[in-house]
Amino acid sequence: RVCRSLKLNSMSMGNFADAGHLTYLEKTYERLGHYRDKAWLPWLGSAAQNLLWGYGEKPWRLAAFMLFNIVFFGSLIHFTDPLPGKTYWEHIYFSGITYLTVGYGDLAPHAPLARLLSVLCAAVGIGTFGMLIAAVTKKVMYR
Repeated sequence: RVCRSLKLNSMSMGNFADAGHLTYLEKTYERLGHYRDKAWLPWLGSAAQNLLWGYGEKPWRLAAFMLFNIVFFGSLIHFTDPLPGKTYWEHIYFSGITYLTVGYGDLAPHAPLARLLSVLCAAVGIGTFGMLIAAVTKKVMYR
């Protein structure tokens, strides 16, 4: 409660940098409370959010996660070999344009499993890219 009160006070005074830091502390103590109360599902969700993007306070983590996902999906698609005759890096390229939902159309998977992986890659990309935009907007707006 103390972090929440301090956060609201900082926001009312226009000190958004401190409010962001206090939000991070508030969520950290909330996660520790879930652990203490053995509420495992809320604790797991909170831990995942902290690891992924630090509750919006650490957008660089999300950018690193996006890069990891592009390489991961590219490698996964490479091993299913949906683009015959293409190199590993062309599969990474395909994963990147699919993940960022650019979709130039110069490469297209032929196998059903590869098409499913491509759709999954695009869905994860839309979600994480939206979170990155939200985190960066939050950082830029309150400067």
